[in-house]
Amino acid sequence: MSEESMDETTDAVNPLDHMSRTVELGGGFPVRHISPSQLNTMSTCGMVWYFSYVEGWKVPPGFAAHQGSGVHAGAEMNFSQKVESRVDVRASDIVDASVAGYDERLERDGVSAMEDSGRSVKDQEGSYRDSTAQAAAVFASDIAPKIQPVMVEKTIEAPLTGVGVEGLVILGTVDVISEFDLHTPEDERRLIRDLKTSGRYWSQHDVDTMLQLGFYEVLYRALHGKPSEGGVIDLVNVIRKKTKVNIAAKEFTTVLDDAACSQTLWRLRNMVNAIKAGVFVPADPGHWKCTPKWCGYYDKCPAVRNRYRAIIDMGGK
Repeated sequence: MSEESMDETTDAVNPLDHMSRTVELGGGFPVRHISPSQLNTMSTCGMVWYFSYVEGWKVPPGFAAHQGSGVHAGAEMNFSQKVESRVDVRASDIVDASVAGYDERLERDGVSAMEDSGRSVKDQEGSYRDSTAQAAAVFASDIAPKIQPVMVEKTIEAPLTGVGVEGLVILGTVDVISEFDLHTPEDERRLIRDLKTSGRYWSQHDVDTMLQLGFYEVLYRALHGKPSEGGVIDLVNVIRKKTKVNIAAKEFTTVLDDAACSQTLWRLRNMVNAIKAGVFVPADPGHWKCTPKWCGYYDKCPAVRNRYRAIIDMGGK
């Protein structure tokens, strides 16, 4: 770096002079409930949680998120009636409901069209609508027939005590609580299931270490007073390779034991303590989500190398 460019940014200011800056929340604890998505966000990047729940800044989802919401809409339509009928609706009906869900969420929430900068927004919209239909068809043929739901989109709430925040609760909506054995309806054992669509391949390690299922197990035990028989991720992979889209389904099972619950509760307490202290640890700068492409708050974040913000913070010109 030349002497001239250094003078433009720092003006010989000592960076340590600015270490006393802290986040002042004001107005008490900023949320009344903590959800699995909040816990995941805080664990990945505390600054994203801060921008979302303290500042109240909202970033539109990308097309891939709308695709996932669409497939969820089709699955919910099917499973809601299957609780009583024990029969899936036609695959074409699931596909239609999924595409309608995609369109509805796109119109309601807008879109952050940064995932494929080489294509127009209109082209991306059509491509993801097509892959939503294809993913829903794979769900209908390869996943739905194996599941007998007992509860669908069940919202469960439980108090989070011992953290010094009166009235704080944990809250989550479980996609499906299903029978353990599809062919033995009298069996009262239950599985906690979550449907995912993903543009990458998953491993068993991904499922065994995910916080969401452990969070749901805590809520399940609060509601039923006993443990579930475990967690299941019903995965629809939507792998995009240039002009080709490969779609396949896979099921992962995992144990949801006392250790999973203990981990969840420890992380929840740690999260609450961090929020109360105004401490929001950012993602590692090398994390794939810590880029302008994947983070809608990137340009506003003081934890990244932003030249404009550096000029302000370091007293430069």
